[in-house]
Amino acid sequence: MWAGGAVRIAGLVAVLVLIANLFVLGAQPFAVGLIPPPWDKLAHAALFALLGALLMIAAAGRHTWLALAALAAVALADELAQADLPGRVVSVADLMADVVGAAAGITAMAFVLARRRGP
Repeated sequence: MWAGGAVRIAGLVAVLVLIANLFVLGAQPFAVGLIPPPWDKLAHAALFALLGALLMIAAAGRHTWLALAALAAVALADELAQADLPGRVVSVADLMADVVGAAAGITAMAFVLARRRGP
């Protein structure tokens, strides 16, 4: 096995905590305009890159397409949840930043993990 079960579980727990915080904290009034454009796109990409990397640790470097699909679904759910929040808007640009970030994090961590496993 590539990583100990505890490392994989910790990665999954971190993903779940970050996603829960995304929805809980994102629904708070202080979140409106917290990071001004265009830096908000960088924040979206960075968060989802971290989620992607952690998800790859949890999956031991496998199931990359499934990880990307799961994070794309989370990104879409996050954007749709904003439709009902005062001061928040649904943004395709934010969704794209999330998906690009997730793909970058997944790709980078899959590469690192593949190198650690060797040929």
